[in-house]
Amino acid sequence: MESLHFCWPSAAFVINILSFVSAGWIISSIPTLESKEVQTTRHEVPKKNGILSLALASSFVLMLLTFDLLNPLINGIENVLLSVYAVKVFHMGGLGVGILYSVLGTGLILSPILSSKIRNYYLPFAFLCLLMEGVVLSSISQVHSFALVVIMFGILTVFSGVGNTLMDTAVMETMPSWLHGPILLFLQL
Repeated sequence: MESLHFCWPSAAFVINILSFVSAGWIISSIPTLESKEVQTTRHEVPKKNGILSLALASSFVLMLLTFDLLNPLINGIENVLLSVYAVKVFHMGGLGVGILYSVLGTGLILSPILSSKIRNYYLPFAFLCLLMEGVVLSSISQVHSFALVVIMFGILTVFSGVGNTLMDTAVMETMPSWLHGPILLFLQL
């Protein structure tokens, strides 16, 4: 029974991967609303530079892409901390994990609403959100109240979601439009 306990996290990742592949397959079969002329002219756009050569040509683009690639690592650390705080620190067990993940989901739902209010200065706001995310994450380790940890993880998640959205927007603004799809796919892996 104990070996089965360690199998389930891997199974969840596999199911998640399969759901994304299935969603991509379903979406790819949906017919486009563009006229045939627009579709053919889009495929005739010369693709002189690839993503890698474009990223290496600009230190700014390379910095943005590097940040976007390292950000999931930070988010993964936050996910591990959710379970550690709920189970090991506050002894709340599965209920504590569920509460923290529900706060995480609520923060991720609220962050696009807040992101849509920001109309310019995407990069400074993204870096401010990153800074605040780090401050809140560092502060959580000093808190001795589970209720306060719940509130702080909610705030942290909002900063994380807004920062990620604004950083992706800044990356897309610096890239040619024909690279938006491949870049977004690359950043979401």
